[in-house]
Parts: sequence; C-alpha cells; structure tokens
Amino acid sequence: MTAANKITITRIALIPVFVTFAFLYGSSVQSGEANIDQRIIALVTFALAALSDGLDGYVARRYHQISRLGILLDPLADKALMLAAVFTLSFAHWPISFPVWFTGLVFIREFIILNGIAILHHINGKVPIKPHWVSKTCTVLQMSAIVWIMLDFRTDTPPPMTLIYIAGFFTVLSALHYILEGVRQIKEHGKPLPGTDADGNY
Repeated sequence: MTAANKITITRIALIPVFVTFAFLYGSSVQSGEANIDQRIIALVTFALAALSDGLDGYVARRYHQISRLGILLDPLADKALMLAAVFTLSFAHWPISFPVWFTGLVFIREFIILNGIAILHHINGKVPIKPHWVSKTCTVLQMSAIVWIMLDFRTDTPPPMTLIYIAGFFTVLSALHYILEGVRQIKEHGKPLPGTDADGNY
C-alpha cells in the first residue's frame, strides 16, 4: 500500500461524501431554503477528489511507487468520480442540472470502454491504450460542465446547455474512437472478429 495508492483510495472515499452533500443541497433547494454550506462542501469535496488525480500520479512517478494496484485503481477511481458527479447532478435537483440524455451518453461511453477492454484482454491478452486528443477533450469538457453546474454559473457566454451539447458531442465522438481503435487492435492481432470468416468478411 504505497502513498500514491492511499491518495487514490482517499479519492474513492470522497465520492460518497460528495454525493451525500450534493443530494442534501438539492433537497434544500426543493424546500425553498437552499443551504449554501452544503453546496460548498459538495464543491470542495469534488475539487479535492479531482485534484488528487494528478497528485497520486505525480507521487507514483516521483517516488517510483507505480504498482499493479495503482494501475488498476487510478482509472477506476477517475471513472467512478466522473460517473457519480454526472449522475448526481442529473437527479439531485440542483438549480442547473444535466439532462437525462447527457447522463445516458456518459454511461454508455463508459460501458463501451469497459466492455471493450474486457474483450481486447480476452482476445489479445493485453490492452495497449494511448491517450488521444478526442478522449482528452471529452474529459475536459465533461469536467468543465460539472464545474459550471456546481459553481451555479448562469451567464449567457456560453449558456450551460451549449457547453453540455458540446460535451455530449465529444462524448459520442470519443466512444466511436474507442470502438474503431478496438476493432483495429483486434484485426492487427490476426484473429477474425466474431461472425466473420478467416479473412475478416461477414
């Protein structure tokens, strides 16, 4: 249990704290007496969890603490935090919320990624994943939309829905990229896809 892994586990432990205070704040908004302290606690908790993502990676590299557990936990913690934030800000009744279709896109993308990793690992025995600008842009936009909602920005430059639409577009684009990349890796491995003959034809 390295220091880097402890930071990652702390990030996971902060998720239910964030969700609890986010829903408490939403309930106070519905009651007509918004509890700003609860919103601030939810925001600070999410910010600490998000910032810890870069911290655990730095500690692991700086002090040579890269481990198999960390390689597994870090991306799972990132995805858990992102999914929890999107789901919570869709149904916690904040003044600005994510539409259900956006939440659905985010969950479908993660479902595709996780299942794709499982399939590639089963077929190829390894899953080489290289960061791509589409997926990085998708993550930045999703995180920006989350922060925008949590800070309760209500300006028209740009309006919240514009940012959400752009994030939704890149979510779809990123999912398609992962699908195409998965298909490419399977073909390069030399095994036909399910439902195809030896030449890869359906």
